[in-house]
Amino acid sequence: KAKVHYTTNTIFTRYTIVTMADEDANQEKPLMNENSRPNGGNRPVITLCSLPHGYIGIVAPMFAALAFLLAINATERCNFISVKTYAIVNNTITLRRSHSTGIWLTEGNNTICEPYPSNTPIDSKIVSSRVFSIMAPIIGGVGMIILCMSACVPMRAVIWNSTGVLLFLACFLQGLVLLIFSTDFCTIIRPGVYTSCAVSQGAAICISAMFFWFAAAIASMKYNPPDVKSLGKPIGAPTERTVTTEETRPDGTKIVTTTTTFD
Repeated sequence: KAKVHYTTNTIFTRYTIVTMADEDANQEKPLMNENSRPNGGNRPVITLCSLPHGYIGIVAPMFAALAFLLAINATERCNFISVKTYAIVNNTITLRRSHSTGIWLTEGNNTICEPYPSNTPIDSKIVSSRVFSIMAPIIGGVGMIILCMSACVPMRAVIWNSTGVLLFLACFLQGLVLLIFSTDFCTIIRPGVYTSCAVSQGAAICISAMFFWFAAAIASMKYNPPDVKSLGKPIGAPTERTVTTEETRPDGTKIVTTTTTFD
């Protein structure tokens, strides 16, 4: 009597389960049982730093990291705003002095950055600007770290979307750094003296940081990642492909092989 051997291959991307059936024995003989497969038969276990959310999931972390670097760079400069002092004599305006100043530093002799002189009046607008320049990168930095971790560890959708709130807050605080433009030496007009303040490199970088905080927040809230509760859970629906081949040997034995691939 000719024997018929059935071989079934089920491939889960990185591993294969093979079972063989003999017509005479009328029972399956598993070569790899359910418990010996990785993750008990689920799809492959996600490894660290394998971009579990896909490449689109790194857009928000990149925007947040860029905003963080710009926010730090903007506050360390002494050319945040450009200050020009004019003298008014006989209805004639003459430029008396032009210099730059920053949140923490001001432009001294030979355009060298140095701390504010001790006799410089520091009003509430400068103090507020300094406070917000510290809070923005701290709060935004927390959101950046969470988003960067998503490249290694799958994030729940609620955590991912909540991070967007932190980034919106960082954007708002970054904008409040511009309160320095309403400080006394930019707004007070003394008899015969007029002062104007304009955006310099530091302020332009601060505005750029605002844009990237906002872009990171939008990217994190628009992209809804899979709600993965553990590293071993399936991500998305697998694609199933089944191929059946049949071979008859000279002795009359028939080999039927069925391969099912999930990827």
